[in-house]
Amino acid sequence: MKVFDRLESMWIRAVAWVLDRVFHRRRVPALNVGKVSPQVGHGAPGDLRRSLNVILTRFMATDSQAIDYQALRSSEEFGELMMCTRGLRGLDLQKLNSREERLAFWINLYNALLVHAVIAYEIYGNILDSRWIFRSARYEVGGYAVSLDEIEHGILRGNRSAPYVPAKTFEPNDPRRGLVIRDPDPRIHFALHCGAKSCPPVAAYEPDRIDAQLDSAVGSFLESGGMVIDRGTGRVTLSSLFRWYRGDFQRAGGLRNFLERHASAVDAEFLRSRPDVRFEWSPYDWTLAAA
Repeated sequence: MKVFDRLESMWIRAVAWVLDRVFHRRRVPALNVGKVSPQVGHGAPGDLRRSLNVILTRFMATDSQAIDYQALRSSEEFGELMMCTRGLRGLDLQKLNSREERLAFWINLYNALLVHAVIAYEIYGNILDSRWIFRSARYEVGGYAVSLDEIEHGILRGNRSAPYVPAKTFEPNDPRRGLVIRDPDPRIHFALHCGAKSCPPVAAYEPDRIDAQLDSAVGSFLESGGMVIDRGTGRVTLSSLFRWYRGDFQRAGGLRNFLERHASAVDAEFLRSRPDVRFEWSPYDWTLAAA
């Protein structure tokens, strides 16, 4: 290993050690351990997507996007999701040939793991009180163990660091670097559901429609309070998501450009007409989005 790689590995491990103690990381088994039904076999991304979609159809409130975790916990649908994720342990990840397939799979896996973790670890109240789940809750998939943070920051964000964390997610010699999606798409931030009320809602993403679905997710998020414009004062208040991941938007052409592409026609025109506008950030509600 090159000297730089060795130093980077040491730095990532040191930062991870500190984070584990600050956030009280727990050593817990993967949530998809257990026997696999013969009908499930090695699982498939399509099975995960269908299972997640059924759960959202039956247990997510249409008016608030909150999930009825209590009803879901003892449901047949949750049992099917658990069985489906167990099958993913034998998934051949090399068969995810296209970028669209990889994006849809890892987004769906993240959202399924978050829902599973909330139920398995009996998370209530404020998500930040249980922030350890983002580093601890994990699935085994295709021979790899991946946590929520590793899916988001390691795979979907191109092995970047989490907000306020001064180190990348995967070390130079980590075999999971082969799973990283290069040139990450900042629209993923509006597809990943962290469980809190201010998070984008959960959805099941399909490879052949994912581009349109991601556009829709961004537009819906902006329209539902992610961007609030006060035309009297010219104040534009954005969700804190845009502040935490501003670097991702800058790399993709800039935050303003991103907003102008995805906002409604009226809001986009306002932004174009006010080059001097300054952005402010709204407080983030970390209360569990539970029905």
